[in-house]
Amino acid sequence: MTVRPLSVAEKDRGETAVFVTNDNSIYSGADRFHYDHVIPENATNEQVYASVARDVVRTVATGRSGAVMMYGATGSGKTWTMTGGAGDPGIVQRAITDLFTDLPADQPAAVRLSILEVYNEELNDLLSLNGARLELRQAMCSSGCHVAGLTQVPLTSAPEAMSALARRIANRRVRNTAMNDASSRSHTIITFTLGRNAPRDVVTSQDPEEVVDDVATLHLVDLAGSESGRVISCKDGRRESASINRSLLALGTVVSALSEGVASHVNFRDSKLTRLLQATLTGSGSRVAIICTATPAASQAHETRNTLEFGRRAKKVQIPKQAPQPPTGRELLCGPVLADEHVSRQPQVAADAEMRVCRETRVDQGVGLLINQLRGLGLESMPDVDLLSLIDTLRETMEKVRIAVEGRHKNLIGRRGHYTGKVTPDE
Repeated sequence: MTVRPLSVAEKDRGETAVFVTNDNSIYSGADRFHYDHVIPENATNEQVYASVARDVVRTVATGRSGAVMMYGATGSGKTWTMTGGAGDPGIVQRAITDLFTDLPADQPAAVRLSILEVYNEELNDLLSLNGARLELRQAMCSSGCHVAGLTQVPLTSAPEAMSALARRIANRRVRNTAMNDASSRSHTIITFTLGRNAPRDVVTSQDPEEVVDDVATLHLVDLAGSESGRVISCKDGRRESASINRSLLALGTVVSALSEGVASHVNFRDSKLTRLLQATLTGSGSRVAIICTATPAASQAHETRNTLEFGRRAKKVQIPKQAPQPPTGRELLCGPVLADEHVSRQPQVAADAEMRVCRETRVDQGVGLLINQLRGLGLESMPDVDLLSLIDTLRETMEKVRIAVEGRHKNLIGRRGHYTGKVTPDE
């Protein structure tokens, strides 16, 4: 967590600081927020990088994926911390230097760069010259997604990476707001992919799994700032602001579910941002650092408190040691079968086993039948993987309805003292 000093404009308006840092805690009145790191107000980007991001970058060179994410309100210093300026390079520039320095000389790796912008729920390739909008597709062999057509530029040195980044990062959308003269209006994901194969010409990732044998990825994510509608005056700006806040709300919901550690389902589908970050937040052994930036100004107390609460929840997220397995066709329709189901439901083992056998003999035919029926509804051009995702969503909706019906049934019958926990078809 970083809390920047009051800006010149805030001082000219007579603003006062209502948030105070002390060691790894932030105080506001009687409220206390504790984090892994709280960076002093006058710290440089080098100190922020050394405290939080350096270890993540160095593990990527050893073949372990990682990500550094910037979160905070508009004008709190996210983009400055990520990209820096003259005399104080940001996390991106320092990560590039360390990445190429730490690569083992005896094991040459191909390094590729991609820069993706999420703007109004549209995906833009900042390295592409034609400015085509891209599609997000479900990966066939994992629970994550990939962006079809995303340009990946091979790199051989840190200066080459700096040059490519400087030319294209300026294409990111910005707008003048009440909080910042050049406020970022989109989320930017800078990705370095380390592979075993030798560098080649520019590649377009129609199917990334066939392009290169990937070893690890480093995602540097600069999220657009959350903000209230009062800082935007024009119609287009309000639309941007609404899109930003919706995606950040979806991210906050995902982080809340992951922080609880007991959620049976985490919904990554509400935003393209969360779908893109799904593999990062749930990947096997990934190292993730989230840097939250805030301003101490009294006029921004509400936004700062929201940032502090987000950081508090994010601190509780545990990245699993093993990557979750992608759902099978049977699970898409019938749901997962728990490994310890026989322990908790001994009296029903035989019945459950018989039911499971019946389901397994019908599910593959059922998937094909559903796909054919959906194509008959005007979805002929939709790929099978997207239709399977649609089936998955329908199954989740039906499960929620079932739970709601069971809950109402329990409320009605439980008073009589003979609730069985089952709902008949008629009910």
